[in-house]
This record gives sequence, C-alpha cells and structure tokens, in this order.
Amino acid sequence: TFCCNSSNGEEKLPPKYNKYRKFYEKLIRLEDSKALIINGDEEEVVSIEELINNTDSYKTVDTIIINGTVTQKLIDILYEKTNLIFCKDAKIIKKPVNLAVITFGDLNA
Repeated sequence: TFCCNSSNGEEKLPPKYNKYRKFYEKLIRLEDSKALIINGDEEEVVSIEELINNTDSYKTVDTIIINGTVTQKLIDILYEKTNLIFCKDAKIIKKPVNLAVITFGDLNA
C-alpha cells in the first residue's frame, strides 16, 4: 500500500513508480490549479489558464505537471507539446499514443 509516516519521513511509492518520485514531489508542492512546465533543467510555474492561453509559445517540453484535473480539452491542446503529463486526476476519453498521462491516483493504486 501507498502511505506516509515512514521512519525517514518520506512517503513510499510503489517501486514501479520510483522514476516518477521527483514529479510526485513537485506536484504536492504546487498550488491548486497551477502547472509546472519542465524542460531540461528549466522549470516554470504557470496557472493552468496561462498554460492553455500560451500553448503556442511553447515548443516541446519534457514534462508538464498539473495540480488539478486534466480534461480531454487540455489533452487535445497539449499532446503535441509533451509526451508526459503528470497530474492530480484525469478525465479523458482518448489519449494519443505518444502521450503518457500519469495521475496521482495511479501512484496510490
């Protein structure tokens, strides 16, 4: 099970999700309705609204972390910009094959 209060103060993730630990740690520090855009060593925090409105200004980015629910509309807007979206929750009907959408809920499974 996924839980907290381990002896060293770190929350435990299932082993298959260890590669996402850094994203999880960034997600839990993000304010609600904010997105963290990661491209190489650069990180930029924007509101989800700014992310949507300024999508054209981004080329491709490594990862987008969203503290909120990712909708189909957001997927349709962002799928050409990244191949990994890490988010709190997702309500999507179809996901492009080149896009991984990892939710906070997946990590709690």
